[in-house]
Amino acid sequence: MVAMTHSHPPYSTLAQIVEEMGQLSEAGIDGINIVWPGYERGIEQLRDEILPLTLVAGLRTMD
Repeated sequence: MVAMTHSHPPYSTLAQIVEEMGQLSEAGIDGINIVWPGYERGIEQLRDEILPLTLVAGLRTMD
């Protein structure tokens, strides 16, 4: 329950979400939990759309 009270729902474009992920990283946060109402569609969106943007933003590498 404590974790849920500190959630931040990002109702934004994918680029804005990745930008916010970068801000969290700069603030020292090294992990986040992303949850979608539709799990299967959410995982596809993570794989196909969000993770490629995090690579471009330098938030992760292919290592």
